[in-house]
Amino acid sequence: MMNSKNPTAKIRKKAIKYVKLRLAFILMMALQPLMGAPTLQATDEQPVTAAATSTVIINEIHHDPSPASSWNEFIELYNTGAAPVDLSGWALAGGIDYEFPGGVVIAPGGYLVVAINPSVLEHSFGVQALGPFRGRLSNDGDRVILRNARAQEVDRVEYGVGFPWPIVGYTVERSIGLLNAGADNALGAAWRAMTPTPGRANQGVVDNLPPLLLSVEHTPQAPNARDTVTIRARAVDSDGVHRVTLWVQVVPPGGYIRITDPEYATQWTPYEMQKSGEDLYVYTLPASIVRHRYLIRYRVEAVDNGGRSVTAPFPDDPQPNFALFVNDGPVSWYAAVNPHQGDPKVVYRFNRMRPLPIYHLIANPADVADAQFIPPSMRASGYMGTEFLWRGTFVYDGIVYDHIGFRARGQVYRYATGKNKWKFNFLPGHRLIAKDAYGNPYPVPWDKLNLSGGMQHANRGYRGEHGVFESLALRIFSMMGVPAPASHFVHFRVVDSVYEITTNQYEGDFWGLYLAVEEMDRRFLRARGLPDGNLYKMKNGLGDLDNHGLDQPADGSDLAAFMQAYSQPQNESWWRTHFDLENYYRFRAALEAVRHYDVDEGKNYYFFRNPQDGRWSIWPWDTDLTWADRFFGQGNEPFRDRVLPFAEFNKAYQNHLRELRDLLFNPEQIDLLIDETAALIDTSADGLSMVDADRALWDYNPILRSRYVIEDRARWGEFYKNSPTGDFRGMMAYMKSWARSRMAWIDQTLLTDGGAPTKPSVTYTGPAGYPADALTFTASAFSDPQGDALAGVQWRAAQVVWPGLPGHSPDAPNRYEIDSGWTSPVMPRLTPFQVPYGVCMPGFACRVRVRMMDSTGRWSHWSEPLHFVVGQPTMPPTRALKITEIMYNPPDEGAVPGRELEFIELKNIRNTTLDLSNVQITNAIEYRFPPGFTLMPGEFVVLAADSTRFAARYGISAHDNYRGQLNNSGETIEVKDAFGRAIFQVTYSDSNGWPVEADGGGKSLVLVDPNADDDPNQPSSWRTSTRIGGSPGADDPEPGGEPIELNEWIYLPVISRR
Repeated sequence: MMNSKNPTAKIRKKAIKYVKLRLAFILMMALQPLMGAPTLQATDEQPVTAAATSTVIINEIHHDPSPASSWNEFIELYNTGAAPVDLSGWALAGGIDYEFPGGVVIAPGGYLVVAINPSVLEHSFGVQALGPFRGRLSNDGDRVILRNARAQEVDRVEYGVGFPWPIVGYTVERSIGLLNAGADNALGAAWRAMTPTPGRANQGVVDNLPPLLLSVEHTPQAPNARDTVTIRARAVDSDGVHRVTLWVQVVPPGGYIRITDPEYATQWTPYEMQKSGEDLYVYTLPASIVRHRYLIRYRVEAVDNGGRSVTAPFPDDPQPNFALFVNDGPVSWYAAVNPHQGDPKVVYRFNRMRPLPIYHLIANPADVADAQFIPPSMRASGYMGTEFLWRGTFVYDGIVYDHIGFRARGQVYRYATGKNKWKFNFLPGHRLIAKDAYGNPYPVPWDKLNLSGGMQHANRGYRGEHGVFESLALRIFSMMGVPAPASHFVHFRVVDSVYEITTNQYEGDFWGLYLAVEEMDRRFLRARGLPDGNLYKMKNGLGDLDNHGLDQPADGSDLAAFMQAYSQPQNESWWRTHFDLENYYRFRAALEAVRHYDVDEGKNYYFFRNPQDGRWSIWPWDTDLTWADRFFGQGNEPFRDRVLPFAEFNKAYQNHLRELRDLLFNPEQIDLLIDETAALIDTSADGLSMVDADRALWDYNPILRSRYVIEDRARWGEFYKNSPTGDFRGMMAYMKSWARSRMAWIDQTLLTDGGAPTKPSVTYTGPAGYPADALTFTASAFSDPQGDALAGVQWRAAQVVWPGLPGHSPDAPNRYEIDSGWTSPVMPRLTPFQVPYGVCMPGFACRVRVRMMDSTGRWSHWSEPLHFVVGQPTMPPTRALKITEIMYNPPDEGAVPGRELEFIELKNIRNTTLDLSNVQITNAIEYRFPPGFTLMPGEFVVLAADSTRFAARYGISAHDNYRGQLNNSGETIEVKDAFGRAIFQVTYSDSNGWPVEADGGGKSLVLVDPNADDDPNQPSSWRTSTRIGGSPGADDPEPGGEPIELNEWIYLPVISRR
């Protein structure tokens, strides 16, 4: 429910309609002469406010307590008025939900606290609170809405994290609170981070606010040296803004200023910003400082006419300045593979290679040398701790992440090869907005970034795979349904000297090709929709708690209890109760495929405890030692020899192994995966690519013959030793060859259960041309070597895209069979099968398979795929599906706003069952029915804005929630079939002859005659529902014969006339 017109005028009109249509209004008018009151007239001149006026405000929000796993979240309300306010029936909504019980009153000048856990809050802060509220406040920004008992919005705060909003959730515990109760709490500048004071006045409250800095920005976002760079700030103050000053710190290449350096506090140049408009102040930076590779930090200070001042960023910001980085792009680089023996230098033109994300680190050269333990570091050995001892500036995609922490990462061999791994720690409010290989942002910003060098140890061989081993291993785990880190390749540059390039190819900004790997932490869980449970990084049989889940043990006692228990003999029941076996079968199958065997010593994996069911899972980490038989380890993680000896568990594991081999780990799919990954870093320019540049930088780098490395793990000239052609493409050919041998090994060594049913085959039985709406198939007869009976049949269909198939683009990822497949439920009998509409779209390639299960629970292999290109559908769109009811503007009910009670109803008006697979509702709202969903003759299906609210209001269940809201003024709702063709369309309205009682009067729009072919866009095709609330899920009763219902009475006391 949303208004696109003037809201006040709209509400006036609604009020008139509403009053005219109420019997209470008629009775009141009749009684007025007897009461001596003036006649009440409803006219357009009578204003009706859109929301309640109240003295109660949202005053303090504690959304990110420390530790994050604590139950100390709360919201504080404050009554700014001189009279008490009864909050009975009021509600908090938005990111959380809470309904105030009857009898709750907030005193004048009083505070009221609502908490996620009142008892915990009382223990922590000594204050009693209401609650608990449902849901959690997001640490990355959320909204809190206060509504009165008539569902009118009293107050709303949509807080963010990062200027102009305060930043909390690090170091000491901080909430966000208003500086002054009279300030506009919709403005982030009116809030500050402060010590939590639930139920008391906010810390640092001021009587007269300093200027409010509403926004600060620079344009362009990612300037080059030819750009004119302008800083803009918006500042307001009730006393008037006296001046706005821009403070600038210029950091030239090679002259990095750390935040801890004395120069950081002193080397700032002031410039007076010029007023440009009512509240806008601007300044254009001098061209002399807008130079390639220059870092420009700045702050904005505003002073009002009373002498009060404020500087942005605010004191609570761990990055106490804004910044921009001037960059003209990487210059061409000149290098030889082995300059020591006189190889000629060639030019590497990065701007002609396939674009990779460019990550810049700007730092002090001594810090870079010490952190990476490279020349000329004077350290005796490299730092092996986990603290981020060094600070620098990270730049990506035009965003400057200043004062981040960095160090090397790794365990025993952290500094073995010279091209060491990196780890970066981003600051609260300034998390890394990382993007995948195709420029798509990941679901959640990253708190930490891992860079792998892709530099295999010389004594292991296989140097020159450039990180493809690790990247593809992680991807295969993920494709098998195991939570695994995302990864992507990056072009890494370090600005720590005056010159970008020199005659020495081993100096300058270019650091080579690296693999960015996602950290496994709370953000990893959020990105995958996983619950907030304890997540342990396992090392040497011990666990580091990388995510402390809400209300979970903080001392590792849960991990210790689990490890102690599984170390003892346990039965099948214990394992089913305490261990996620389904995840384990997939994990173990993927581990065997890529040979992630470096897990013997209790490392290179994570343990996760799901707080919802208490079961543990194992997930992969550090998968660089894969795709080869010579790497360390036997693959004996803690569960192989404890779980798989159980016959039932081993049977289920074998089922997953067969599926892995059929759908993913086969020559076709693996070759495609390797080629796709290699193309990201081996798209050449003039015959040279990023892998060639990486090899030229590191194969004969002088550090490989220095005290900073381990000699037998570094060494010169080790690139492509295992490549049959002596280059990167030969390494990819090696991977394909090894994978084939591994497939054969799995078949011979692991898939030893000969009792599975015979692999079936598929036959197409539909019309010629594979029309999208008639894809029918049959399977061969069931056969089992042990004579077991058929217990189940399962089909799958997958729309696939890769080179040579319709729809492929090199700028988009391939669509693999295991990723894009739809799988049917297990069917008890072998019957003809039809692909649900929309699973395979016209013009695209699709493949269908079938498998069969015997009475012992063994699944056969999936059949060979039947591959085809889908044709156009043969039948026109159905006309049997119609929207028969629209509740677009229901009235508020108590504290529940009407927009949460919206719904639409659809009906099958014919006498045959409708397949609604992938039928979609579009335009005004969005919804897509799942494959396999059908509607019986005469059956209804209801979609709601909020299915929980709908069930509470109407007493029946909606099928599902739709996305979006219905416009109160009218808009178009369209129903399309699975192939995008129109089925039904209506453009409703609240004027021009459309029924008025549906617009806030409590009734719905009902199609007059669903069986007629009347134009649904005509007002005459619709009427209002017979009853208040409509008739969702049923035919609406015909008008007439309904008893008159008095549903509201308005009493006006006698008003004396004087």
